[in-house]
Order: sequence, then structure tokens, then C-alpha cells
Amino acid sequence: MIPHDDGAAGPGTGLRLVLGSASPGRAEVLTRARVPFRVVVSGVDEAAVGAAAGDPSPAELAGLLAETKGR
Repeated sequence: MIPHDDGAAGPGTGLRLVLGSASPGRAEVLTRARVPFRVVVSGVDEAAVGAAAGDPSPAELAGLLAETKGR
């Protein structure tokens, strides 16, 4: 668990965002915004998570993937 006080992350706070994606585009957005972050790719098979859930809605699938990747 990442400790936090008011949810703000940035220079001087000692906090960093964890980007759970290998997407260069997402990393570029954070870099340009000067948001400190580190990349941790989960290795979760997104297709397998979706298949195991049956036919989830896009919102349900996003929640399942977020929960699975967070673990």
C-alpha cells in the first residue's frame, strides 16, 4: 500500500504514481505533465480475465482488470 496524506502526489511529497502499463503513450503523458511515476507491468492476461468473467460490460471488465492487476 502506498502511504498518502491528501492524495496529492508530486515533487516534495515523496509519493509516486505507479503506472501499470507498458504503453509509451501513457508514460509520455505523465512525463510531459511532470508527474513522478514508475512503471510496474502486471503481466495479467487481459483476454483470460475477460473470458473467465463471461461477457462483462466494458465498465465491469475495467473493474475486474484493475482489481486483478492491483493484486
